[in-house]
Amino acid sequence: MAFKDIEILLTLAEELHFGRTARRLHLSQARISQSIKTQERRFGAALVDRSSYRNMQLTALGEQLVADLRPAYQRIVDALDSAQRAAQGVRGTIRVGFVSAMASEDIARIIAGFTRRRPGWTVSMRQVQPCDPAAVLASGSVDVALLRVPFPKQRQFSSMPLLTEERWVMLPERHKLA
Repeated sequence: MAFKDIEILLTLAEELHFGRTARRLHLSQARISQSIKTQERRFGAALVDRSSYRNMQLTALGEQLVADLRPAYQRIVDALDSAQRAAQGVRGTIRVGFVSAMASEDIARIIAGFTRRRPGWTVSMRQVQPCDPAAVLASGSVDVALLRVPFPKQRQFSSMPLLTEERWVMLPERHKLA
């Protein structure tokens, strides 16, 4: 199985749509379909259930293959990135998760401060879901996360305040809580 075919299968597993997979990978939809059909012939079984155009799903074999390939694929991608950084003199990458509502000048200053103190390091930013921002920490998808406290499962992690901000409540003068 070629590396590109693995990338196609993993992306299709995330998108569950041939068109979106093609757009995301900058390939034709025919190329995506051809890749999947080639692998299905190779295994002698379907990887994708095509019985419903609107609700594409992976078969049990497809799900198992994706589960087995995803960690290996990520290790290869990480190794290639590491080699590229080493060739450029970069010593490491820190993966930072953030909630989009926090995207601000403050985060930019935090990242700039880190890169000043750690020349040769790169910062990889990843937006996380506000409903469960700690999930990416628990899964190891990010090394650190910039979050507002409190957040779900906060006790499972070590945290340190980087910023504080004042919050105000405004009420009409005649409101019963004023």
